[in-house]
Amino acid sequence: MKDWAIALGSSAAILGTWAGAMAQVIDSAAAPTVRVGIYQNPPKVFVDPAGDPAGFWVDVLAAIAESENWTVEYVPCEWQACLDAVEAKQLDLMLDVAYSAARDRQFDFHQESVLSSWSVVYQHPSSAIDSILDLDQRRVGVVRGSIQKPTLAARASGFGAVPTFVEFDDFETLLQQLSARNIDAAVVNRFIGAQAETEYAIEPTNILVYPSQLYFVTAEGQNAALLAAIDERLRQLLAAPNSEYYQAEQQWLTPVNETLPSLRQALLDGLIYLPFIGIVGFALWNYALRQEVKRRLQTENRLQTLTNNTPGVTFQYLLRSNGTESLLYVIPIPYEVKQNIGVLISSTKDGSSTQ
Repeated sequence: MKDWAIALGSSAAILGTWAGAMAQVIDSAAAPTVRVGIYQNPPKVFVDPAGDPAGFWVDVLAAIAESENWTVEYVPCEWQACLDAVEAKQLDLMLDVAYSAARDRQFDFHQESVLSSWSVVYQHPSSAIDSILDLDQRRVGVVRGSIQKPTLAARASGFGAVPTFVEFDDFETLLQQLSARNIDAAVVNRFIGAQAETEYAIEPTNILVYPSQLYFVTAEGQNAALLAAIDERLRQLLAAPNSEYYQAEQQWLTPVNETLPSLRQALLDGLIYLPFIGIVGFALWNYALRQEVKRRLQTENRLQTLTNNTPGVTFQYLLRSNGTESLLYVIPIPYEVKQNIGVLISSTKDGSSTQ
């Protein structure tokens, strides 16, 4: 009996150990870890001073990961290093990647665009860059591996301009170098550009670069299930007006986009108040018109009184070069004067007028 008890106890211990191991395996399968590259591109995505991932992309991915029961592990890296790590299958996912045909040959993209963006050429306030022609032979800074470099180079080439590109590992260094005038211009996305205007001695030019759609990417032929899940959850987030997607957009990106809503609100206010403005304007115009009519009547009455008290006759007589003649104007006159009007006209054959 004792041997049976020992055997049963040993079996129970083994079963317990096996059950615990299986539970860990099940938990691991239920909550897979997704390794994601993260770089400094605030407010879209960045690591804050406390060392925590933050920004629009982080909040959107957190909502997707919660629905899919993923554990997200962020790996800080410079932009090009992040892309290289994805391609080498050292990272499962990279965020904030603009689509291009060349990148589509390197990576797999999902279907639903996460965000639309474009880039702006910035300059130092003392520079004089007004058009893409002014970039010829100028030092233009870009982030290493960014899509803006080949796009701007191709566009500038179409105008006969050849910029000298200077590559930097991150946006912070790029903006510092522009502010210090170590480069003539820099290409940055509209989100970080709007934020940087308050922190650096820089200003935007009128040169826009590469409107683009932004996605998550994986290595070519890898993690198709991740991309499919992202598409499914993203569609749900975009369809719900108060979803985590729109909350993240409001928190991180709305300050950059506030110009357009403000313009819409101004137009709406204009439409609301336009009828009242029209009524007030019409009333003022009508009042001014009545005053003008009154003034002219008073002037006419004064002139009429003056004319009526002037001795003789006031008239306008025209003798044309072809010999014809006309009496253009004559004030009302007594009957006896009318009888002698021919005599008066005969005395003014020189074409002059008056009395």
